[in-house]
Amino acid sequence: MNKNLVSWMSYDFANSFTDTALGSLFLAQWIIIDKGFDEIWYGATFSLATILILLTAPFIGAWSDRLKKRLPFIKWLTVLLFISQGLLAFFIPINFPQRVLFVLFFLFIIQYLYQISLIFYIFLLQKISTKTTSGKICGLGEMSGMIGWFVSLLILLPFSEGKISLFGEPGRAQVFIPAFIFFVIFSLPLLLLFKEKTTK
Repeated sequence: MNKNLVSWMSYDFANSFTDTALGSLFLAQWIIIDKGFDEIWYGATFSLATILILLTAPFIGAWSDRLKKRLPFIKWLTVLLFISQGLLAFFIPINFPQRVLFVLFFLFIIQYLYQISLIFYIFLLQKISTKTTSGKICGLGEMSGMIGWFVSLLILLPFSEGKISLFGEPGRAQVFIPAFIFFVIFSLPLLLLFKEKTTK
């Protein structure tokens, strides 16, 4: 496998940690079960982020088309994801007033950045495949994401069950720091190693 393909697959693996921690399992349980907030708070946050994506994605995509580059966009979006996920991961175990609203605000930002970054991630498929290989390479990305989801569960479950605590509130509040760390580690190959040729 070439360097671009490996780093592209690594990004899908990295995103599995974000998806498991924030998008499909632990954060929803923390907000609804642990903190007693109604499901609508969690769902509305995703809905608002989706609306913002629908309003802005065409303009960002057009900007990318004019520049004929995708990688700078995914790099900056991922750096912003590092910052926002890092803040959420650090503050969520700390008990302070309006903590859940703080978390929901950063969830909104993270969900928006995450979904927009995936648009450019998919565009990069054109840079590492041809018409005859795009299906195979897309499948490799899916495989990497599924493996990442399984690995993320294995790593994060001991934190959520209180078997491992770093600081602050034990249980599900602990999963976001390791999820953030692994997201950063496995995102870096795409940011540092992927080489994009400018389309004429």
